[in-house]
Amino acid sequence: MPPVTVLIVDDDPDHQTVCGVLLQHAGYRVLQARDGAEGVLMARDSRPDVVLMDMRMPRMDGIAARRELAQSPETSGIPVVALTADVLKWPEARVLEEGFSALLPKPCNLHRILTVVRRLAPAPSSQGELVAAG
Repeated sequence: MPPVTVLIVDDDPDHQTVCGVLLQHAGYRVLQARDGAEGVLMARDSRPDVVLMDMRMPRMDGIAARRELAQSPETSGIPVVALTADVLKWPEARVLEEGFSALLPKPCNLHRILTVVRRLAPAPSSQGELVAAG
């Protein structure tokens, strides 16, 4: 059985690293892209099980990237989770109206990342449990 894959699309390398290590430890295969355009290409090529998408990035923002993914038959079924520090501009109701599967406000709570990803794409086996403060 192929590993469950999470694509992290974020221009913040620190955020990519923290999320990547967390998800790998939980048993996920992790791919990373630096902006929306790269994320769309990577999603088309690798067909991840879920995408964590930053809302503000260079070249192509999260909204445009999610719309591109939704328009393509091979990626339209992939759940996309919005990541943003701008929760006043992007409250959960607006994010869901835009077609995202969930919202993770930045800075992201590690326990919440795992909860959301596990709900959308359960890993078949976990290498260990991470205990994170709520």
